[in-house]
This record gives sequence, structure tokens and C-alpha cells, in this order.
Amino acid sequence: KKITSIEQKNQYFKGFLNDYKQEILEASKSHDIFIITSEHFHSRLEKKEQVKEGDPPLVSAFSFDYERNDKLMRARKVGSSQLLFFSSQFDVFLAEGYRQSQMDALPQSIKGF
Repeated sequence: KKITSIEQKNQYFKGFLNDYKQEILEASKSHDIFIITSEHFHSRLEKKEQVKEGDPPLVSAFSFDYERNDKLMRARKVGSSQLLFFSSQFDVFLAEGYRQSQMDALPQSIKGF
């Protein structure tokens, strides 16, 4: 059946989020990792070289190859036919955390010089 109105869409998805949350909670009892994937993740990706001049410097723990045009998702090419997707926020969080840990260790590493 084709959905042609907001009301039909709302009815179709009624209870979806609650059911989805319940499914995740149930699965978490026996699983430690949860991966969401979609055949559409790539549709709004831009190559890193297409990032516009004047944008702030890119911070990345994963050295991404692609970034979604809304800047919320990044991807790194893995092998010849796979992409690893991750949120930009998570990528920056890891990169800045690593940088901070290096800075915290710096005084200890130069003692004696």
C-alpha cells in the first residue's frame, strides 16, 4: 500500500520507535555491539577534496575519505569495496581525546633534557 499523506505515514510508523527501543534493549542482554547500516548512507557523501575552502581545519581520528554534505557523517575507504561509516562528532571526540592524552604526557616525556 502506498503512503500518500502525513497521516498515513504517522499511522504506518505508529509505535515504531518504542518497538525499536524494545528490540535493542532485548538484544543488549546477549549482545555487546550494535551496528546500524543502510544502503543509503553513501548517497550524500562528498570526497574529502570537495570540502570547501575556508571550512575549519578537519580533525579526525580515522583519516576519513568522505564526508556527508551535512557534515554529520564521515566514511573511510577500507579495501577496494568497503566503507567504514562513523559520526563526525565521534571522530573528532576520539581525535581530540588522543591529542589531549599526548599533551598530558608531554612533560613526563621530556624530563631529564
